Amino acid sequence: GWRRFAGRDYVMDRKALPVAAASAVLGGATHLAIDLAHHVDTPVLWPWRDRALHLVPWADDTLWGLAIHAVFGAAFLSMLLRWMGK
Repeated sequence: GWRRFAGRDYVMDRKALPVAAASAVLGGATHLAIDLAHHVDTPVLWPWRDRALHLVPWADDTLWGLAIHAVFGAAFLSMLLRWMGK
């Protein structure tokens, strides 16, 4: 069971190197975009840049933080409930 993810055996069902590299880059960029929307202090270019980058200028607003966590939390809960229902 430890080799399976999303119904596939990831050791036996290997992807080509370009596909794996593109998936890693896309996953990293997506994670970074979500972090930039969620956190005020994302140190993207640390240690070369001492100030954090923000996806939106109002990222330090408390209401924005609550709203964005609610949206992404609802999306995650929806995916979790669909996965549990299988």
